[in-house]
Amino acid sequence: TIAVVDNVAPTLLCPAPKSLSTSVGVCTGTVTLDIPVLSDNCDPDPYFTVRTSYGAVGTGPHPSVPLGTHSVVYTAWDACGNSRSCTTTVTVGDNERPIAICDDELVVSVNETGTAMVTARTFNEGSRDNCVVNLYYKVRRMTTGACNNINGDDSPTTSGIQEWFDDNVVFCCS
Repeated sequence: TIAVVDNVAPTLLCPAPKSLSTSVGVCTGTVTLDIPVLSDNCDPDPYFTVRTSYGAVGTGPHPSVPLGTHSVVYTAWDACGNSRSCTTTVTVGDNERPIAICDDELVVSVNETGTAMVTARTFNEGSRDNCVVNLYYKVRRMTTGACNNINGDDSPTTSGIQEWFDDNVVFCCS
């Protein structure tokens, strides 16, 4: 008897690593994976399977994929059961800016010396971010050098007064 045997695995070219941003307003992304390039020496129609480190199978779309870099394993199969695998990555990043909501009716009272220090958090009126729970707040005056430079010079080596965003800001009577 003569037996024809195929013991050569299909060729498989993995898709390039993929990066995407979270979906608007949430801290997860929807991933649709690319199709690999595959061929086989005997099988005119090899097929592939996909599995991911975030638990999904197939090319998707996969909703609610968490932030981070995830591995994606493609495996090509031919009709004789030969297989070959390759691995690539998909990265979900947070590229959505926080939404700053400022108190537009804040009233500040000055003390007996004619000044008042206000923390940055005081100006917050519901700011939020799609991924970060604990936001950090910074503040600065709209005009630099006010109140005889009471907010200081944040860069004495740079010419002119440099007031940068800080944890608090000082106001005065002028």
